[in-house]
Amino acid sequence: MRELGYSTLQSFAPERLGFSWGHARELASIAKSLRDLPLIREAFLAGCLPRCKVRLLVRVATAETEAAWLVLARRLGTRALDEAVKAELRARRGDSSARVDLEHDDEDVERVEVRASAADALFVEHVGKPMLRAV
Repeated sequence: MRELGYSTLQSFAPERLGFSWGHARELASIAKSLRDLPLIREAFLAGCLPRCKVRLLVRVATAETEAAWLVLARRLGTRALDEAVKAELRARRGDSSARVDLEHDDEDVERVEVRASAADALFVEHVGKPMLRAV
Protein backbone atom coordinates (compact mmCIF):
# COMPACT_ATOMS: atom_id res chain seq x y z
CA MET A 1 0.00 0.00 0.00
CA ARG A 2 2.89 2.35 0.68
CA GLU A 3 3.82 2.35 -3.01
CA LEU A 4 0.33 3.70 -3.73
CA GLY A 5 0.68 6.41 -1.09
CA TYR A 6 -1.36 4.82 1.70
CA SER A 7 -0.04 3.59 5.00
CA THR A 8 -2.78 0.96 5.50
CA LEU A 9 -5.52 -0.84 3.63
CA GLN A 10 -7.98 0.85 5.97
CA SER A 11 -7.09 4.24 4.52
CA PHE A 12 -6.86 2.95 0.93
CA ALA A 13 -10.42 1.58 0.73
CA PRO A 14 -12.39 4.77 1.44
CA GLU A 15 -10.21 7.06 -0.63
CA ARG A 16 -9.50 4.90 -3.69
CA LEU A 17 -12.48 2.55 -3.74
CA GLY A 18 -15.12 4.90 -2.41
CA PHE A 19 -16.40 2.71 0.40
CA SER A 20 -15.54 1.87 3.97
CA TRP A 21 -12.92 -0.56 5.14
CA GLY A 22 -15.70 -2.71 6.62
CA HIS A 23 -17.41 -2.90 3.23
CA ALA A 24 -14.10 -3.79 1.55
CA ARG A 25 -13.49 -6.51 4.14
CA GLU A 26 -16.97 -7.93 3.57
CA LEU A 27 -16.45 -8.02 -0.21
CA ALA A 28 -13.11 -9.76 0.27
CA SER A 29 -14.77 -12.35 2.50
CA ILE A 30 -17.55 -12.90 -0.05
CA ALA A 31 -14.98 -13.26 -2.85
CA LYS A 32 -13.11 -15.89 -0.86
CA SER A 33 -16.32 -17.81 -0.10
CA LEU A 34 -17.38 -17.73 -3.75
CA ARG A 35 -14.21 -19.41 -5.04
CA ASP A 36 -15.90 -22.82 -4.80
CA LEU A 37 -19.39 -21.60 -5.78
CA PRO A 38 -19.11 -20.55 -9.44
CA LEU A 39 -22.85 -20.36 -10.14
CA ILE A 40 -23.53 -18.06 -7.21
CA ARG A 41 -20.41 -16.02 -8.05
CA GLU A 42 -21.57 -15.61 -11.64
CA ALA A 43 -25.07 -14.52 -10.57
CA PHE A 44 -23.62 -12.02 -8.09
CA LEU A 45 -21.16 -10.52 -10.56
CA ALA A 46 -23.88 -10.26 -13.21
CA GLY A 47 -26.03 -8.28 -10.78
CA CYS A 48 -28.72 -10.97 -10.64
CA LEU A 49 -28.23 -11.73 -6.95
CA PRO A 50 -27.87 -9.04 -4.28
CA ARG A 51 -25.07 -9.10 -1.72
CA CYS A 52 -27.52 -9.67 1.15
CA LYS A 53 -28.59 -12.99 -0.41
CA VAL A 54 -25.02 -13.97 -1.27
CA ARG A 55 -24.06 -13.48 2.40
CA LEU A 56 -26.78 -15.97 3.33
CA LEU A 57 -25.99 -18.49 0.61
CA VAL A 58 -22.29 -18.78 1.35
CA ARG A 59 -23.21 -20.00 4.83
CA VAL A 60 -24.94 -23.15 3.51
CA ALA A 61 -24.27 -23.75 -0.17
CA THR A 62 -21.77 -26.35 -1.29
CA ALA A 63 -20.56 -27.26 -4.75
CA GLU A 64 -23.21 -30.00 -4.78
CA THR A 65 -26.10 -27.82 -3.56
CA GLU A 66 -25.34 -24.38 -4.96
CA ALA A 67 -27.60 -24.72 -8.02
CA ALA A 68 -30.62 -25.52 -5.87
CA TRP A 69 -29.84 -22.80 -3.32
CA LEU A 70 -29.41 -20.31 -6.16
CA VAL A 71 -32.83 -21.10 -7.59
CA LEU A 72 -34.36 -20.85 -4.12
CA ALA A 73 -32.62 -17.49 -3.57
CA ARG A 74 -34.04 -16.17 -6.82
CA ARG A 75 -37.56 -17.27 -5.89
CA LEU A 76 -37.64 -16.17 -2.25
CA GLY A 77 -37.34 -12.79 -0.66
CA THR A 78 -34.41 -12.14 1.63
CA ARG A 79 -36.36 -12.85 4.84
CA ALA A 80 -37.71 -16.16 3.58
CA LEU A 81 -34.26 -17.16 2.35
CA ASP A 82 -32.82 -16.21 5.74
CA GLU A 83 -35.34 -18.51 7.41
CA ALA A 84 -34.43 -21.38 5.06
CA VAL A 85 -30.73 -20.86 5.76
CA LYS A 86 -31.35 -20.76 9.52
CA ALA A 87 -33.38 -23.99 9.29
CA GLU A 88 -30.56 -25.67 7.40
CA LEU A 89 -27.97 -24.50 9.93
CA ARG A 90 -30.15 -25.73 12.82
CA ALA A 91 -30.44 -29.10 11.11
CA ARG A 92 -26.68 -29.30 10.67
CA ARG A 93 -26.29 -28.69 14.41
CA GLY A 94 -28.53 -31.68 15.07
CA ASP A 95 -31.96 -30.08 15.40
CA SER A 96 -34.00 -32.61 13.48
CA SER A 97 -37.12 -30.43 13.64
CA ALA A 98 -35.87 -28.23 10.84
CA ARG A 99 -34.18 -29.03 7.57
CA VAL A 100 -34.23 -27.76 4.01
CA ASP A 101 -33.97 -30.58 1.49
CA LEU A 102 -33.28 -29.47 -2.03
CA GLU A 103 -33.84 -31.72 -5.01
CA HIS A 104 -32.95 -30.35 -8.38
CA ASP A 105 -31.91 -31.13 -11.90
CA ASP A 106 -29.62 -29.04 -14.07
CA GLU A 107 -32.40 -26.68 -15.07
CA ASP A 108 -34.32 -25.88 -11.93
CA VAL A 109 -35.40 -26.91 -8.45
CA GLU A 110 -38.04 -29.59 -8.72
CA ARG A 111 -38.97 -29.80 -5.08
CA VAL A 112 -38.07 -28.07 -1.86
CA GLU A 113 -38.97 -29.91 1.31
CA VAL A 114 -38.79 -28.21 4.67
CA ARG A 115 -39.15 -30.21 7.88
CA ALA A 116 -40.04 -27.61 10.43
CA SER A 117 -41.15 -26.91 13.95
CA ALA A 118 -44.80 -25.98 14.43
CA ALA A 119 -43.97 -22.27 14.32
CA ASP A 120 -41.86 -22.68 11.20
CA ALA A 121 -44.55 -24.79 9.55
CA LEU A 122 -47.12 -22.09 10.28
CA PHE A 123 -44.84 -19.53 8.64
CA VAL A 124 -44.35 -21.69 5.55
CA GLU A 125 -48.07 -22.45 5.28
CA HIS A 126 -49.25 -18.85 5.52
CA VAL A 127 -46.34 -16.87 4.13
CA GLY A 128 -43.99 -19.15 2.21
CA LYS A 129 -46.46 -20.98 -0.02
CA PRO A 130 -48.19 -17.86 -1.33
CA MET A 131 -44.79 -16.31 -2.00
CA LEU A 132 -43.62 -19.36 -3.92
CA ARG A 133 -46.80 -19.51 -5.98
CA ALA A 134 -46.39 -15.85 -6.92
CA VAL A 135 -42.90 -16.37 -8.33
